[in-house]
Amino acid sequence: MISEDDVVKMYRCSREMVKTGERNGKIVVSDIPEEFSNKCPCAESFASVLNYRLDITRQKIISRNKTLETKMLMSQQMEVVANSIDGIAHEIKNEIVFNKELERQAKEALISVGIKVRDIILLEADGEFKSLELYSKYCNKSDDIESRIIFSLEKVLKLKLDLKNHVCGSPEGCYFKISKKQTFGVTSGAALCAKGKISGDVYSFMEIPNGKYLMALSDGMGSGELARTQSKITIEMLEEFMEAGLGAESSLKLINSTLVLRQENEVFSTIDVAIVDTTTGVVKILKAGAATTFVLRGREIITIESTSLPVGIIKDAYIETHNVALESGDILIMVTDGLLSTPEDALGRQEAFKQFILDCQTKDPEQMSNFLLNKSRSLLAGDYSDDMTVVVGCIYKKF
Repeated sequence: MISEDDVVKMYRCSREMVKTGERNGKIVVSDIPEEFSNKCPCAESFASVLNYRLDITRQKIISRNKTLETKMLMSQQMEVVANSIDGIAHEIKNEIVFNKELERQAKEALISVGIKVRDIILLEADGEFKSLELYSKYCNKSDDIESRIIFSLEKVLKLKLDLKNHVCGSPEGCYFKISKKQTFGVTSGAALCAKGKISGDVYSFMEIPNGKYLMALSDGMGSGELARTQSKITIEMLEEFMEAGLGAESSLKLINSTLVLRQENEVFSTIDVAIVDTTTGVVKILKAGAATTFVLRGREIITIESTSLPVGIIKDAYIETHNVALESGDILIMVTDGLLSTPEDALGRQEAFKQFILDCQTKDPEQMSNFLLNKSRSLLAGDYSDDMTVVVGCIYKKF
């Protein structure tokens, strides 16, 4: 027969066992109070049930916290997209101007050389020419119509121009899109060496909207197939976002929150991005956990370093941004940390790599990337602790 006092004691002992289980992770036999064991013939079974209930409660808390974090990350993604759309709308509203006077002058110049103009739209942004769209009567695929259009418009606008698109469609007529000629061009090359059979480094270089050129390099954590999958996901998302017209910072924030949401796979990647504005020569460099970037200008080497974390680790990733005004002949060199990092940098690899850059006798990006990779491999004498990749971009003036 259990008295009322015994019930109170048993309840108190049960609470003590629960607290012990919360503190230590589980309840073991030695955690069962003696007075509880003396009164309860199934004390160990009771402790097992408490352990089971504690595990259930922990899982519910973890699940609830994960759901809350997922909602926060999704909210962050929507905010980034909304801000990007708002930024585009703001640009259209406040920066894009239809220059009617220049449209009139351009139309007169085109008519004077026999172009039958139906409509002409000339856009300016920040006081500078952005693009011109021309609609004319059917040109019958005249051989010299494109050169006549460019020659006439260059005289009016006093700019070097490029014909970006010519759609010839009868009976509707013809469409021409003309933009400012790119002052600078970029030629790129890359070389890589895997620690094992598969490299975890992935790179990309491509032209993106608004006269810009993208160079990107991602290093998935570790090496092999898993690391390659991580970096491939990162680069593919970056390419898609940039082609869609999103800004670089917005793209990297979206990538980061997407990777954090994939918590079951723990997808971590460094990301190194360089976006060259081919009309001005300014390169925007964005880094998340990436290795040092080098700019070779004559015999001078400029270094751009990073102390940030890779994307996919924390929800509010810090993206380091640097702007560098490039000159014709400059060479931009991006690498993964397999070329530069050793414990305590006992070999002085970064300084050695800078010397390799100065020693290189070629300006061809493909040959230069292979030269730098081979020199780095020689320095390590085959002792590779990570995948190694070099991406080289050479800047040149078009006119």
